[in-house]
Amino acid sequence: SSTGTWSKPTWNKQNKWSNKKSIDKTPAKTYYCDLCKISCMGSQTYQEHCNGAKHKKKEQDSKEPPKKPRAWGGFGKLYRCELCDVNCTGEQAFTAHMTGGKHNKTVMLFKKLGKAIPSPTMTNNKGEKQDVNLEQIKEDLAKKAERQAKEEAESLERKNKRQKLAEERAKKRMEDLEGRRKQMAERKAKWEEERWKREEEW
Repeated sequence: SSTGTWSKPTWNKQNKWSNKKSIDKTPAKTYYCDLCKISCMGSQTYQEHCNGAKHKKKEQDSKEPPKKPRAWGGFGKLYRCELCDVNCTGEQAFTAHMTGGKHNKTVMLFKKLGKAIPSPTMTNNKGEKQDVNLEQIKEDLAKKAERQAKEEAESLERKNKRQKLAEERAKKRMEDLEGRRKQMAERKAKWEEERWKREEEW
């Protein structure tokens, strides 16, 4: 006769008999694909990703000879986050990405996995690439914002002065016009009075 393994029933908190095996609640290991810049939970998910068409294409592209760096064709500078594989065409957009949730999440994942975090780079319109100091960019943006705020305040002050001067000139013109009207009315009244006197004398 066949023999099987029998487990002793246990009494759980819900007052129910159970002889089921305990479930392994150990969290799945996190795997990171450096080529595609994505994380996978568990070895099976990671293996499925590696066998996928998107990963295979990037893997094939990575085997091709590296292309000669080209100059950044736009105006200003091109900032690149090597960690997230993201390009930004301005300091504000670059700072927003570097301080955003997606980037910080990737940084935390790299630290958890003990992986080195690549430095962001900047490419000018001559194709020259160099590392980026994010804190310096933040400081420069803060100074730029302060300078712009000061220039806007000075511009508004000049505008208010011009407006006040225009109002004063308009008020002066109205006063002059009113004075001339009053003077003309007085002259007319005096002329009428003299005319009546001459008519009486005749």
